[in-house]
Amino acid sequence: MITRRGVGVAITAVGIFFLASVTRVGWLHLADAVLWGMIAMGLVLPWLTVPGLRASRKIATNRSGDDVAPLVGDEIEVQVDVANSGPVPRFLVTASYESSFTGGEKRRERVFFAHLPGGATTTGANTVTCDIRGRHRVGSLTVESAAPFGLFRRRKHVSAPFEVLVYPKWHQMSHVGLLEAPRGETEGRRVSRTGSEVMAARRYGAGDPMRDIHWKNTARTGRLMVKEYDAGADDGVVIAFDASNAIGEGAETSLEYAISIAASASRALVRNNHEVAIAAGGAPGPATTDWRKIMESLALVETGPLKMLGNAIVTASSTARVLAIVSAEDRVSIKAIASLALRGGSVSAVVLGGFTENDDTAAALMSLRATGVSAIECQRGALEECINEIESGDATHADVNRHRWSAASATGVDEIGRAA
Repeated sequence: MITRRGVGVAITAVGIFFLASVTRVGWLHLADAVLWGMIAMGLVLPWLTVPGLRASRKIATNRSGDDVAPLVGDEIEVQVDVANSGPVPRFLVTASYESSFTGGEKRRERVFFAHLPGGATTTGANTVTCDIRGRHRVGSLTVESAAPFGLFRRRKHVSAPFEVLVYPKWHQMSHVGLLEAPRGETEGRRVSRTGSEVMAARRYGAGDPMRDIHWKNTARTGRLMVKEYDAGADDGVVIAFDASNAIGEGAETSLEYAISIAASASRALVRNNHEVAIAAGGAPGPATTDWRKIMESLALVETGPLKMLGNAIVTASSTARVLAIVSAEDRVSIKAIASLALRGGSVSAVVLGGFTENDDTAAALMSLRATGVSAIECQRGALEECINEIESGDATHADVNRHRWSAASATGVDEIGRAA
């Protein structure tokens, strides 16, 4: 295949030929001969260089052990091995392929080989940065030569395309303190509307079955009370977040923050033998302790108009432990989280702020904490600080309990205390 340079040289050679024929100037004939000689060499040598070359490639990262890789922000090395099966050495060969690791846009990566000895394999490599999570297609590998003058090029496809899954970035934490039970409660045990062992009582609400009326507390308080039961130890956790849109740019979006928090929390939970189910704007997926499967599901999350956090919350059981990651301006989802907490759900929340100009993180936190939700904020640019707070569980449970009492009194779902 002729290159642009080759076209220019060929046009120049033809022009000089006609000019030399008209003027009969000797040096013009000499220059024309040199140009045609270059064209002939540039046409023949690439066709002699490429045949007999084979190539393969592999991906290498700097991570080992049971860690999934590569992650967003990692540099990966693409190693290219080119084998010259012929006895004659080859020169000036380029191996290239397309990828979308950097910036999410397709770009051609090149590895240059100045010398390929006969009967030997030569290794080269280039390094690319993974900017975007998800499944990336690495295009077919092509070896080509345009030596020696770049006038003609011959290409040969030598390796099929393949895909690489880039996982979301996660941060180390030993446990998820934000999910720990408030003081005075047994870790991992919560109250619910069903069960066998009575743990607490609250004021009767519309829809409560008459068989659950707690007559002893009703007589003592003078108000109709219903039983709340021990939901038992539940090692499962639902991590829910909104996937309907991504506010921000690149890796600094509300969705990427939510996914990174989910990845970090899920790792700590599964290492402590808790099952985790991911709810990316819909019904929770299957609960598992396989962190690689969790990371795969997070890596493949895509935005969609129906993937709202509220859809995940309304399908969550009132006995489930839920870690919700919600944007401060998402009032609908905040109300859904508060409603789940008032129904007896054990809910913790991370409120994302700083992604829009008008979001009110303080108001969102106050609204959630008033219903008994252990809530902390995560400001844009402060993800690591947020991870530390999630690990330590800095949401004050004493304040949460106080707010829950006042909110429950206002809504008619007071928690009276432990049953006799």
